[in-house]
Order: sequence, then C-alpha cells, then structure tokens
Amino acid sequence: LYAVPKARCRQTLEPYSEATGLAIEPAPELGDGAVDRDPEAALATITSLARGAVTAAACAQGDGIPRLLRALAHRARATGCPPVANRDLDDPPSRKGSVWVLSLGPDGTLAAADYYRDAAF
Repeated sequence: LYAVPKARCRQTLEPYSEATGLAIEPAPELGDGAVDRDPEAALATITSLARGAVTAAACAQGDGIPRLLRALAHRARATGCPPVANRDLDDPPSRKGSVWVLSLGPDGTLAAADYYRDAAF
C-alpha cells in the first residue's frame, strides 16, 4: 500500500491496512506538485509497483492522476499496444473518491485502465 503524504490519502488506505496487516508506505512522488515537477519519478514508482510480486494499491491526489494516466497511455501506444480503457485516457477523469484500476505488465506498460466514479464497486 502506498500513499502520498496527505492525511486523507493515508486515511483512505487505513481500513485495508488494518484488515490485512499491510503497512502503508510513503509515495511523495505521486503527489500533485511532485508529479508536475518530476513526472518521470512518478512513472518510475508506478513501474516499480508493477514489477512487484503482489497487487499494489496507491492513493494519490487528483491533479497528478490524469497526468500519469496520459503518460502511461502514451507509452503503451508507442509500443504498438494501446491500452483498453472504459474512459478517454487523453482526458482522464479524477473525481474525489474515484478509483482507477490499472493493469500493467511487468515492464510497467499499461494494458488496461478502468475508472470507477464511486469507490464502492
């Protein structure tokens, strides 16, 4: 579990953390300003999560999420394999409380992206 250093992001993951015993690791590079300043660091974090042996959950902020999704989609298209998505990845939504479920290959290439407006799914 990974969260930007904002109370609300940490609080979002706490119930799952408590239920599973998994720790919440800091991911400051996924914060809004951090993504703007250094998008490559944020993309490197997403790629490293994809290489993990288990499914990862990250809670980030709304302004950085669309930028990351656009970059991931662009990279996937450049490989000749555009990702499957239920929303436009050139203009991805990022409403408070929404969830993006990303499927990435071990190299971090985005294969699929599904958006859920309300986290209760």
